Amino acid sequence: RLNGSIEFGSENGLMKLDKTGNLSIYSGDILTQGINSFQSTGDEAILFLGDNFNHIKAVHGFGIKIGTFGVINSAIAIKAASGNVGIGTETPNSKLSIVGLSEYADNAAAKSAGLVNGDLYRTGDLLKIVH
Repeated sequence: RLNGSIEFGSENGLMKLDKTGNLSIYSGDILTQGINSFQSTGDEAILFLGDNFNHIKAVHGFGIKIGTFGVINSAIAIKAASGNVGIGTETPNSKLSIVGLSEYADNAAAKSAGLVNGDLYRTGDLLKIVH
């Protein structure tokens, strides 16, 4: 115990856990293997950020999912085997798969709905960028 904290790694500490539960790592990596030691397909290791809802989740045999609990699909999914990235989908079948883009008649309609330059939207089957 040192000034209300626990320090590990060296005399000055490479890792510190303070009395409020904050963990600081000054050198090295963090490894979490989840409940089942990340040995079987589907095993999960989760890093929560800020609360118990926002997370980065590693899924054995799948890859990485970034999202919020209570939302059906993770915000972003990265499949390890293919490198495919999904936004709004956990099953990206191409290098970039975006599901759930809002549809607007044209650029003016997209801007009046609150989109800004660089945002993506669609008109029918066409992908468009607000300009």
